[in-house]
Amino acid sequence: MVLMMKVLSNKLLLLTAAGGMLIGQVTMEGIVNWCPDSLCMDDCSVFCLEPSPDQLEFASITSQPDPWVLTPYLGEYVQVTGEMITCFLCEALDVLEIEIIDDFQLVTNSDFEQDGQPDLENWDSTCFVQSVQDAPPGGGMWSLGVEAGNYQGCFPGFAWQIITDPEVCVFRAIILNVSGWMKQASTNFGPSRLGLGFISDNGVQSELSAYEYSGGDWQYVTYVDTLFFEECDYQYGVFLDGGNLTGPATNHTYFDQISVQIVGNLHVGDLNGDGEITVLDIVWVVSIILGTAEEPDDYQLWAADYNTDGFTNILDIISMIFSITG
Repeated sequence: MVLMMKVLSNKLLLLTAAGGMLIGQVTMEGIVNWCPDSLCMDDCSVFCLEPSPDQLEFASITSQPDPWVLTPYLGEYVQVTGEMITCFLCEALDVLEIEIIDDFQLVTNSDFEQDGQPDLENWDSTCFVQSVQDAPPGGGMWSLGVEAGNYQGCFPGFAWQIITDPEVCVFRAIILNVSGWMKQASTNFGPSRLGLGFISDNGVQSELSAYEYSGGDWQYVTYVDTLFFEECDYQYGVFLDGGNLTGPATNHTYFDQISVQIVGNLHVGDLNGDGEITVLDIVWVVSIILGTAEEPDDYQLWAADYNTDGFTNILDIISMIFSITG
């Protein structure tokens, strides 16, 4: 029998070549994040896996005896394998193996460096950007400094990267987790932002969503948004906003480990999000057409247009019935 071995924090995991797992081990997937407020008061409360399509609640993860070895994985979509251990007032997965699932990551050159040297490849910008030898915990040596937009000079102050490609458009709608580290050189100007938007040849054409940060030292930020792809011709991208100034002064916001990851995808016709089209979804469409649905959200309105002609009507219902009956 061939064995595969991988070491994390001086611990050894043995897996059979056929993918068999040793007794007592658990495998999970999700995005590594700081844990929300928890009753767990020891090292088991530092890191969690965010809820994913297959996991409905935050799951505490650790790596004993030093949980901080997991810091470089913040914001990454990972698969972890380990053993459940009992902590003070809670349980956590003691990680023995961790693997980043790159297929879900849409950003390239997320840490602005290569082999310890500054690298801004795949990033575009307005105003002035530069590599800065300052980085958050686990972030290597370099980050990206984005000069604040100045109403008396260059405006706005953005860096951006286009993240759309044909594979993304196939999903028609995707749930994205946006995350990264931010640091403001000074706090005496407007908030900086990390977000998603439509990208033109000259930069950010319009914003879809953003996380606003007003602070000082490095801070890890994250949020989840859903993008609805009505047409694949649009250029969607992640943008880094250095903030705005009204006077002649200059200021910078530093960014590092920028991540945009697919954590789920949605489909037209599946209004209740259970992964399939059923009579229950047709009932939803009927109620939207009749105006009796209770405040349908953006996703339900999008999913109700089954034939994607821009209208929700009897033609969508007929198409959904045919999809069910074959």
